[in-house]
Amino acid sequence: MTFLASTGTAGVIEINGTVIVELLTFLLMLAVLARFVYPEVVKVAEARQRAVAEQLRLAEQAKADAEARLKQAQAQLEDARKTAQQVIDAANRSGEQARQDLKQRAEEEARRIAESARKEIEVERERALQSARE
Repeated sequence: MTFLASTGTAGVIEINGTVIVELLTFLLMLAVLARFVYPEVVKVAEARQRAVAEQLRLAEQAKADAEARLKQAQAQLEDARKTAQQVIDAANRSGEQARQDLKQRAEEEARRIAESARKEIEVERERALQSARE
């Protein structure tokens, strides 16, 4: 820079052999990169993009499958709860029926015993009256 300022040609590019060689080298490097490297970079980037898209699709599918299994498990749990409640209700009804049957049998047995006792008392009374008359 100081050279250009001291010669009075500031801002003017001097074209010499070095600049031309550097420009040709740059253009050649650009052509090689564009022809051989850039297509490979694009292929790798596209492959990576496809892989990421596939992983995303698989993750969404796995999420949907998990949600479906969760709903199925919740439905099975609800069915199990309903079945358990039905079993409990049936057991309660059965227990109540058994209690009523036992109560009815006990009442019938009590009536039968009372009737038998009355008959026995009547027989004993008749015997007592008969023996008192004799």
